[in-house]
Amino acid sequence: MAQKAIDMHQLKQVQQLHRDGVPIKEIARRTGISRKTVKKYLRKLQTTCVSQDDEQQLTDKELSDQIFNNDQTAIGSQRFTTLLAHFEQAKGELHKTGVTRQLLWMEYLQDNPNGYQYSQYCYLFRKYLKDTDPAFHWEYRPGEFSQMDFAGKKLAYVERSTGEVIDCEVFVGVLPFSGLIFCAAVRTQQTADFADCTNHMVNYMGGVTLTYLVDNFRTAVKRADKNEPVFTELCYQLSDHYQTTFSATRPREPTDKGMVENAVKRSPYAATKSKTSTSGMVFVNKI
Repeated sequence: MAQKAIDMHQLKQVQQLHRDGVPIKEIARRTGISRKTVKKYLRKLQTTCVSQDDEQQLTDKELSDQIFNNDQTAIGSQRFTTLLAHFEQAKGELHKTGVTRQLLWMEYLQDNPNGYQYSQYCYLFRKYLKDTDPAFHWEYRPGEFSQMDFAGKKLAYVERSTGEVIDCEVFVGVLPFSGLIFCAAVRTQQTADFADCTNHMVNYMGGVTLTYLVDNFRTAVKRADKNEPVFTELCYQLSDHYQTTFSATRPREPTDKGMVENAVKRSPYAATKSKTSTSGMVFVNKI
């Protein structure tokens, strides 16, 4: 493990004690720093050739740059610059279906045979995404709102009489505070199926939240708008029946409903595996 550098206050204290003629052993005792470390930093201070008057005018950062030689050579290398350019493109590809970090790394190696290995590539990619994708932290309250959406990927069932494989839609609803998930398979996203899924979700969850947050699919939203969306007649009827309200996410902003987006990713697998799961998901086969 690399040795942790001392802070600038300790460094200045070591230098001041040395100028006052205090022996290295006594400096180590007073500061709590080992004698080897004291000797090492005293040598660094001597090689910088900074006079006492100039040192007093330097800021902590400027003195640190001289002592620790913070030239960022590794970060500014051509290989790292090439990797950052690759990350800018890979960032958009990562959200596509079937694209993994390993596939992106293999494409990166084809163009850069001497590039980073997989473990370092993943570490730097995670750090890049964290630095370039600041996330807003939602504070959820019990019963405040539910999130509803249809999964992008469809499931399928086999018609026993004909053997035909028929695709079906997957409706997902979630309570953000508890993470409770409701999942149902229906034939279409049309009005009757959407209303049926909403009714079953309310019955399963045992109550109605203050607001139902939906994506901008046509069954729920007639005209998408980030300020004043227009809902379908069905949503207004459901609002009157359950004494609640409907709200829509901003167009092309999936982060507005992050909990249901995560549930959508899990729902097809959990639905085909079991009718119930330990994560609080229920699967209702409406077909």
